[in-house]
Amino acid sequence: MFSKIWFNIRTFFHLFFRGLNQADKVAFGSKEESLNKDLSIEQQQEVDCVWNDLIKGEVTQRVKDLRYETAHAVRESKHYEYIGNGIAKKRTMYEYKGIAENSEGYDIILVQDNSKIIKGVGDAFDNPIIEYEIKVNAPFKLKHRVDSYLKKVILRKDNEEKYYLDLYFSKYLEKYNNVHKFFLSELTRIYEGKDMRSDILLINSVEFITKNAYGDNDDVIYKIGLTEFRCIKEFDGNYVLTFNAKIKDKDDLIRLVYDEKSAEKFNNKTARDEKKLSVKYGDIQQEDEIKKKNDDFYKQYKSLLDELEIDGE
Repeated sequence: MFSKIWFNIRTFFHLFFRGLNQADKVAFGSKEESLNKDLSIEQQQEVDCVWNDLIKGEVTQRVKDLRYETAHAVRESKHYEYIGNGIAKKRTMYEYKGIAENSEGYDIILVQDNSKIIKGVGDAFDNPIIEYEIKVNAPFKLKHRVDSYLKKVILRKDNEEKYYLDLYFSKYLEKYNNVHKFFLSELTRIYEGKDMRSDILLINSVEFITKNAYGDNDDVIYKIGLTEFRCIKEFDGNYVLTFNAKIKDKDDLIRLVYDEKSAEKFNNKTARDEKKLSVKYGDIQQEDEIKKKNDDFYKQYKSLLDELEIDGE
């Protein structure tokens, strides 16, 4: 009986101090080895991956595929609306419901709103360089900066396939903008028929890249030529200038990321080939078990446990 108690006490202290030693060994001695092992597994997974190509700045086929798919995914997302619970439905095509002067009943083809684009800063931080979504062109420099007052453009088409472009300008003076009143005054004179020689009527084209536009996808370049001024109307707090128009140029910027192989994969819904190395975690666990069984401490610990179980019987 005494020998059994003494054996249990000796076993306890033996395992206790050996356990402390092993804990130090694991915490300090083998920490770097463990980290290196985990890191090597991660490195194996990351080898030959598209993200490495991006980091290195290499335009590989995988990068082209990713770029092409991302561009199309962003564009396609515009055609869906989120309902809830992870469900999205495709938006149905609808007629333009916004504010538009269309007493003739023509088809509204395209509507693009105008907005500021901050390009950078000038000499002072509070003096930003501002451009606008819609660029207005004329044979010479216009007296007024028309693009800064333009609210939107609407492209319409009649039954004879003739195009008309409407330019919308608010009738109301912008707050703290003293220059705007001169532009409004000129529009008023045009509306009253008193200034039909205004250079505003000599605008010969507008250019823009679609952004949240009605009638087309984002990132489509339009250059619309204005061949003749037709009329000016007052509508819903706006002066609407209508010109005979012609689409001179239309270009989809998605072509910049076009790649024949990527397009073929995308159209066929083929998954990208990442060629990742398969890491067999079962083999890694098996190797750890073998290493553990060959460890001296593990052998002694197992042996003592076996002895205790024999005595207990």
